[in-house]
Formats: sequence, structure tokens, C-alpha cells
Amino acid sequence: MGEGNAAMQARLFGGAGADQDMARFPGMDQLLIDVRGQPLIATSVDQFMMTNLYAAMVRLVEREKWDSEFAASWLGQAVVETGKKDLEQLDVVERGSGAGRGMFQYTGARRRPYDRARARALRNGEDVNDIDWQIDYALEQDNPHMDLDRMREGLTNPDRNYRFNRRWGTATGLSPTGHRYPDRFSDANALMSAYGDDRIGGYSRALTGEYTRPGTPHMDRRLAASKRILSMYRQAVRNRQLLHGPRMV
Repeated sequence: MGEGNAAMQARLFGGAGADQDMARFPGMDQLLIDVRGQPLIATSVDQFMMTNLYAAMVRLVEREKWDSEFAASWLGQAVVETGKKDLEQLDVVERGSGAGRGMFQYTGARRRPYDRARARALRNGEDVNDIDWQIDYALEQDNPHMDLDRMREGLTNPDRNYRFNRRWGTATGLSPTGHRYPDRFSDANALMSAYGDDRIGGYSRALTGEYTRPGTPHMDRRLAASKRILSMYRQAVRNRQLLHGPRMV
């Protein structure tokens, strides 16, 4: 009958040579399949590639041509705002107060337009939990007083410097409820220079103060979510290349 799956996995991934094998063949644990073409090992990367988060990263990075670290930072904001690790629910109402709703927990003046767009979509038979619907709304209809694309370009390209709103948290160093940040910045170049190689830290700081503007920043959660998204996306891209070869552009 030959060796079973458990024995084969133990031989491949256990013992003294396992670390060397994994180093030589990154992603090998994701690629092991049986004779019927079925995966022998379910991995977190496999699961990630079935989530709204992965679909969003593919759209933003591969179709919209966003910097992958900025895309991960933007989506990390959504993960913390909704409380949904993989953005499995998007038309979610804020727990407790019920004030916020949607992928970025739109509140106050930003909630009313979201509710109107949501109602129109439902009348038209659209799925407001669809990741593309939520991204379309965020990029095309939300927050007319702030140009997200211009801020993204200013953060990712020093030649397109962006000046932060003097009334909002990146420039004032205070959240809407008076929570104090450890720093404040007048423009994108100054912020990104201060953060150096920690681009996700810089992007997250700008997005929290300028875009989502939460009462309590919870920066540690936003950073952790963003770094997890970027790491999982990069692993997924590597696995995809191992399976199918480099994508033709």
C-alpha cells in the first residue's frame, strides 16, 4: 500500500533534515498533494486566499497598482474598525453604540451617505457585503472632504508630498476624543522620514489620524493587522508563483 499521508508528512517535514528542506523549497507545506490532486495539509495561507482580505489585496495591488504596504495598512484599518479578522462581514454595525456601519465604520456625517448608498444598492439587488462594492464605495463616494488617492500618492512618492488637514489627528496629534498621539506631522514627507524603513508604521499613523480618525486609535492593533495582511499576501503570491510560474504582465 506504500506509506500513508501521516508517515509521508513526518518523513518530509520531521527529523533533522526538515528545516533544510523547508528552506530549499519555501511553500512546500502548502504544495504537498495526494494522487487525486487534493491538498494533504490545510494551511493558513490556503485559508487566507479564500477571504475578502486576499481578494481586496489582489484588486488593490495587482489591478489598482497600489503599493502593497499601503494596501495592507488601509485594509488593516478596516479589520480593526469592523473587528473582523478576514473582513468576512463588511456591512457590520458598530457594537454597542450602533453609530458606525460598513467597512470603515462610517459615523456621523459619513454614515448618512453610506446608508443612502446601501439602500440604493439593496433596491438594485446588489450585495453590500461584497468586497468590491465596499471598496468602490470607499474610493468613489466616501469622505468628499479628503482625497485618499492624493494622500496615498503623497505618502508613497516623496515627489508628491501631501499636507495633512490642520484640524485632524495626524497634524494635531490628538484623536477626535482627545487621545494624544506620541507625535504629530504637518506633511507626508516629514511623517515618512520619521518612520524610516517602517513604512507600515508611517502609513498606519497617517491613515489613523487622517482617514479613519477613531476616538481611541489602538495603533498596536492596526499595526498588527496590517503586518499580518502583508505577510499573508506575500506568502500567497509566492505560492501562486510556485504553482503557476510568474504571472505575465
